[in-house]
Amino acid sequence: LMRSHMLALRFVAQLAVRDPILGTCRNSARAKGGIRTSLWDSEQRLPAHALGLITLVIAAFGVLAAFRLRVQVAYLVLSSVATLLVAVGLQSASGLAAALYYLVHSTLLAGGLFLLADLILRGRGEYADRFDAGMRLPHHRLLGGLFMFAAIAALGLPPLSGFFGKLWLLQAAMEHPWRWAIWAVVLLGSAMLLI
Repeated sequence: LMRSHMLALRFVAQLAVRDPILGTCRNSARAKGGIRTSLWDSEQRLPAHALGLITLVIAAFGVLAAFRLRVQVAYLVLSSVATLLVAVGLQSASGLAAALYYLVHSTLLAGGLFLLADLILRGRGEYADRFDAGMRLPHHRLLGGLFMFAAIAALGLPPLSGFFGKLWLLQAAMEHPWRWAIWAVVLLGSAMLLI
């Protein structure tokens, strides 16, 4: 937990402009109030799309290794954020359009998944959200169907909106030099989440 906080602090520190006087920044048009208005530029050591691809792989393994429903949902949200980071990292108009479309999808989906996980947690009593066999929930078919619908949407399978967002992202990646890596990681990450 402490390590993840340190990584988040390091990311936020990368956004800060090194010189507090905007007039001496390398590109003062990209800085406002000491903070870069662009999330990524050539000063970062790792491109945004590469960080997104690494995060997508970590999130896919995290979903597979989760032993609680809320942890699994958190890793699904992390995979959505990684997909957004890949789309923004393409630094193209089509990549940004795909990111904006996928942002609405992933925000609504994350909220729904966490609400659903909370309903399941409250209904299971002492078993909470652990993946252990326990008592049957009062509306188990409804909750199971809702979770299946949300899981399919999170994976990006057709005919739901996640499919179109990922398809748009993959089309935008065709103009990028890392197109094969992006295609491989996004599709294999989705396949790993399907397991």
